[in-house]
Amino acid sequence: MPKRIISFMILIVMLATLTGCWGREELNEIAIIHTLTIDKEENNNIRVTVEISQTVPQGQAPSGLRGNPVYLSEVGETLFDIARKLSATTSRTLIWGHISAIVFSKEVAKEGVQKHFDILTRLRHFRNMTNVYITDGKAKDILSAEVPLQKLTSIGLTGLIKAQKSNASTKRVTQMQVFQTLTNDYNDLTVPALHVYKHPITEKLNLRVGGMYVFAKDKLISYMDGEKTKSYLRAINESKEAEETLHSEEKKKSFSFENTHNSAKIIPNMQNGIPSVTIELHADFDVAEVQKETKIDPEQIEKWKVELNESLKEQMMAFISYTKKNKVDLIGIKEIVHRKYPKQWKDLEKDWNKIYPEIQFHVVVKSKIEHTFLLL
Repeated sequence: MPKRIISFMILIVMLATLTGCWGREELNEIAIIHTLTIDKEENNNIRVTVEISQTVPQGQAPSGLRGNPVYLSEVGETLFDIARKLSATTSRTLIWGHISAIVFSKEVAKEGVQKHFDILTRLRHFRNMTNVYITDGKAKDILSAEVPLQKLTSIGLTGLIKAQKSNASTKRVTQMQVFQTLTNDYNDLTVPALHVYKHPITEKLNLRVGGMYVFAKDKLISYMDGEKTKSYLRAINESKEAEETLHSEEKKKSFSFENTHNSAKIIPNMQNGIPSVTIELHADFDVAEVQKETKIDPEQIEKWKVELNESLKEQMMAFISYTKKNKVDLIGIKEIVHRKYPKQWKDLEKDWNKIYPEIQFHVVVKSKIEHTFLLL
């Protein structure tokens, strides 16, 4: 039999095994959810409000997002229960797989988020990489606030959280990271804080992210401001960009530095069954701005390095004091001690919440100024 005929027969058999597009749905038959907010209601219920984009089929210009978003809201006992109720309020099929932001109100988070994330991770429609936020007011109110140049709140929030890399005032936390932290118990949970504020010129409600909410187990207990968050990110090696400002003794000059690189090493020590911790910080800086005439010479650079070392040490100790006061282990000291001293850990584990506030921390900072961008 000629090879050409054999190839044709194989092709026919292969075509017969191909499947068609059985699950096709048109754009005018679906509703794509982008943001999900969760608020506390009476009788142990919660309110879920979702943001949906209006779309048009391909061929009707312009395709994609059209007009303002649409919002649906329902009250129920669980997320699964409410999802079913929301499906009954629209003629379109709700698509949950494109959610990029889940926002909890502070009141919901105070009562515990474990039960909600148990459901979220179990439902196959939700993305594990969805960003999670907590706001101090009603979560649904963020949907009436504006993010400049964006119609969808979810897209605006994604841009805002990315922009925070430039000042290290918060960090991105995903649905899967929350679930893993609550499950593994290596360290205590932090979630970025979302704030609604009135714009000073337009007086419209705007959104910003900054600082983090801190949890003990799965319950929110405290807010950590942007300055302490910066040290927190340095300690866990997630601070890639930040800015530091020094002032002269006369307070008439200020100098700004761009933090281009950070690395931290946490070293546990054990003596007579009592742990202590040394944190070694290495930071590289570029000179960003010098106010008024200043002579840039090796002596001045060395002086800046000493002042930067002291400033970063004070900031780190302020962060450590905050964690001790609130009895939260954000950088995973217990896991580091456990790995290095597994035998001693058996005696420390049961009383760790009492031991952690008493641990002695030593912070060593080594700064370098790489570039001045000025002639010496």
